[in-house]
Amino acid sequence: DDPISSAAKEEEDCGNGDDPISSADEEEDSSAVMSDSDTVVSDSDQSSVDSATFDESATLLQAAYRGKRSRAAAESHRTRARASAVRVQSAYRGRMGRAMAAAEAAEAARLDAARAEAEREAAARDAEASRRAAAASEASRKVSELKERLEASKRAAAARAAARAAEAAEAAARA
Repeated sequence: DDPISSAAKEEEDCGNGDDPISSADEEEDSSAVMSDSDTVVSDSDQSSVDSATFDESATLLQAAYRGKRSRAAAESHRTRARASAVRVQSAYRGRMGRAMAAAEAAEAARLDAARAEAEREAAARDAEASRRAAAASEASRKVSELKERLEASKRAAAARAAARAAEAAEAAARA
């Protein structure tokens, strides 16, 4: 028979839902009071005692079985949880790894673009500086040329003035 169903039957037989063991003890006490000489235990009392012992054994077996099943279920749950955690972490790390690689690639591209822009700006500054230096050199050359022309023109004007003065002095000496 199933120990669980027999325990339920015994509980119903007690009538008030009390513990079958305590009911069996009460029945033994009542039969002991009836006869002072030899205590005779009736068949119903003996079956009640046997039933209580069986119920106690069944309860212990059920508790042990439930404990074993509970521990097995807990271990199974723990194993599944670990496996799930590993899968989730692997997926997360995979996604994070791809995201981190994409972020690093974007950062590298940004740095390359910034470096190329800086090089272009430096080249433009150098070209502008060279152009300005060339323009300054050209302006300086033109200024020097204009100064030379001015000096030449002053010398020519002075020579002409000297030549006019000599002509005027000659004309005054002839007159």
